[in-house]
Amino acid sequence: MSVTYREALGAALLDALAADERVVLLGQDIGARGGAYGVTAGLLEAFGPARVRDAPSSEAALLGVGVGAALAGMRPVVELTTAAFLPLAYDQLVHHLAAARALSGGALRVPLVLRVPQGAGARLGPVHSANVEGLLHHIPGLRVVAPATVGDARGMLRAAIADDEPVVVLEHTGLYDLVGEDDDGGVAALDRAVVRRAGGDVTLIAASRMAVVAARAAETLAEKHGFAATVVDLRSLRPLDLETVRTAARGANGRAVIVEEGWPNGGVGATLAAALGGRVVRVTGADAFVPYARALEAAALPDEDAVVRAALPLARVRDRRAIGGPDHTMTIEIDMEALVAARRASGGRSLGDLVAAAVHELLGPFGEAAIVTDGGAVTVLGDNRRTSPRLPAATLVFGPVKTSPAAVDGAVTIRHLATLTLTLAAGLATSEDATTLLAALRERLEAG
Repeated sequence: MSVTYREALGAALLDALAADERVVLLGQDIGARGGAYGVTAGLLEAFGPARVRDAPSSEAALLGVGVGAALAGMRPVVELTTAAFLPLAYDQLVHHLAAARALSGGALRVPLVLRVPQGAGARLGPVHSANVEGLLHHIPGLRVVAPATVGDARGMLRAAIADDEPVVVLEHTGLYDLVGEDDDGGVAALDRAVVRRAGGDVTLIAASRMAVVAARAAETLAEKHGFAATVVDLRSLRPLDLETVRTAARGANGRAVIVEEGWPNGGVGATLAAALGGRVVRVTGADAFVPYARALEAAALPDEDAVVRAALPLARVRDRRAIGGPDHTMTIEIDMEALVAARRASGGRSLGDLVAAAVHELLGPFGEAAIVTDGGAVTVLGDNRRTSPRLPAATLVFGPVKTSPAAVDGAVTIRHLATLTLTLAAGLATSEDATTLLAALRERLEAG
């Protein structure tokens, strides 16, 4: 049956309330208003105010009451309005909910479920846009799950309510309207990742809405670039199912892209990168608070294109080696604003003239140099002393201009970057030559 992610969560709560009288719901506006996102709609009418309790606007008090109810034998499900308010209950979260079992020598259990709507993308600004995966991943004593599908939304919430340990369920606000199949398959494992798609060129690893973004990126890699990507939906952020993740990454010879919406420092992605080793690239949100303006908000968040750009160089490694291509390839990014300034300083010379002059001067000693634009056009410069026109000694690929967020003092701005990839034919230079030449080329271009 097709239902929304929101409806699947509501069905799990309905199931639990009907099956166990110890289950109670606590939260702000969860009664008559059905919760901040409508997940609890209709439950007050079905079970009454003793089982579905509205709470005042105090996250610390709300979680504290929930912990007390759990210690008294109830099975509370506490809903926060937004993840951005979770730090207001940090003391109760760390020192009471998560620590109860350890501090009591295993005598106490706190079977509480904390439902946390999180995420950005709805233009709610920094106060109501938050990702707390890294924060929760750091705390012992908690289970933390982040369902990305309709079926997992119902199955994992149902399993969380039945668990005797505290479980945090992260519900991305961008998934509430997601439609999918809910076959009422019972409870879902709270500690297992799932491989959503299999492929041998690169592995994409993500959770929650980023698992959906990774799946779309895998489709693009297959349809537009001919590469097969494995997609791993983590589902559980604490504990991490490292066995499944490592097995999937080994299938692509260790080439992996880890995608997360939150800030880049620390957190789930950093833990996975350290555990995997190999050729791992991380795609994260900007190191800044999420802006309100639509363009800046989009620039601060990972999207499908960012995942594809990160995955392509890893996926192409096998192809280059298979066809015996040049060994020495390096890539840099050129700041387009600096190029525009250089054009003005040089009297309005065209960008093509700037690139051609710089390439001719720097790469001429290697023989013919080919400049390849993103559209596939090729210009051959230099002479024929060391190679034929069909196999230039130096190939410079001038890629597309892309936008990239830049976080400065906690604020997000947008930069325009062009990718330059230099390949020097094997036997004519070293990798150090490629690195040095690219650095000199960037300096020359940005100087005009």
